[in-house]
Amino acid sequence: MEKIPSPLVALLSWAALAGNIILILWISYNAIKEHFGGTIRENVIALFAVGVLATNAFLILRNKRQ
Repeated sequence: MEKIPSPLVALLSWAALAGNIILILWISYNAIKEHFGGTIRENVIALFAVGVLATNAFLILRNKRQ
């Protein structure tokens, strides 16, 4: 038996996906604007944040296909 998600759950998952993409673009824009001039710690944290957001977006998309 396949469970059909409610419209609210579908809307929230699309909002989360859009939010992830916007945050990835915002972090990337700020890094490019500053010419990646932060400390190594700041660059690693930004890279980790982008990785977490990208993984979350991938998992949301994968869940939607199933």
